[in-house]
Amino acid sequence: MPILVNLLDALRKFGRPTQKSAIRRQDAQLEDMEVLDRGRVQLRTELGVAESFVARVCPAKEIVVPLSEEEVGPIRRNSARASDFLASYLERDVSSWSLDDLDLAFAAWINAEDKRGFEPDRVVQILGAAFGERCAQELKMRWVWIEDSDWKCIALQGVANDFRGFPFHSVEKRVADLEHGFFKSIFISLQSAARQSEVASPGDVSHV
Repeated sequence: MPILVNLLDALRKFGRPTQKSAIRRQDAQLEDMEVLDRGRVQLRTELGVAESFVARVCPAKEIVVPLSEEEVGPIRRNSARASDFLASYLERDVSSWSLDDLDLAFAAWINAEDKRGFEPDRVVQILGAAFGERCAQELKMRWVWIEDSDWKCIALQGVANDFRGFPFHSVEKRVADLEHGFFKSIFISLQSAARQSEVASPGDVSHV
């Protein structure tokens, strides 16, 4: 554990901006939790390589409830609006789009002075929904409510195994940090979890 702590401390000071922000977000999430161990892993699939910071904590009591079709409806409607966002910032046909397209368009939006009507809250809802729907369809995940004693949020959970993603939270944090280039990395992380024979438990906290 001391070696790992020293590594994290070194990355807090000398790491890349994306590493520093990922560790900072994880530090905030782990506040007041009993942390059993933390680590940094590299995940590789046919899409590429992603770095992830993981922590294992004592599991908290929680309630996980699948969203109803009525609750998923607004998410799907927002997902359909992603093509307008992508067309505005990529300035080309986006009848079908890739994760790279999502990263490029988000980067263009972050750096643009003219947001073209796409204010931060709207971007969180549209891109969180679009990315989440892509994960749900390709990685066999479902939309759920997750609630514990401190918070409640919409997330994604594997249908067969309990691995999770938080698309709206992920986009919101990057908007706040003015950070881009994360959609593909998160997808690789979830793709890797989906393929593992022993997947992350609810006590695992991962940040990319």
